[in-house]
Amino acid sequence: MVRKHSRGVKGRFAVKKVPGSFKLPIQTATLIPSTRGESVPVSRAQFQSRVTEARRFLSRLFGGYTSVRAVGGFVSKGRVIREQVAVVTAYASRDAFRKNKARWLSWVRQKKRAWGQESMGIIIEGDMFWI
Repeated sequence: MVRKHSRGVKGRFAVKKVPGSFKLPIQTATLIPSTRGESVPVSRAQFQSRVTEARRFLSRLFGGYTSVRAVGGFVSKGRVIREQVAVVTAYASRDAFRKNKARWLSWVRQKKRAWGQESMGIIIEGDMFWI
């Protein structure tokens, strides 16, 4: 007989405390594009400036960041557009997230316009949103 667990896998292995630490349970990520418009690359210096700005902004809001370079793709007019992106991730306490969420989303919307993007991706707790 197979025993079912009502809490699921995550509930069985969730870590509630680590001695000598504090927990930042909310994961956010902002995808920083290397293009203007749909697929016009910006200079290497411009891209790095965008990434640096995102790192500073998220550090001020949530206390720190981790960033990685990646390749992203999306379908437009029946073809896949591929581009370099930076994923700038920040972890936050529940209070810091509630307090700063609107400011973060406003910043993303402003950058979307300034950087000539049709949309920008963000991730909250593993769920992708296009703004």
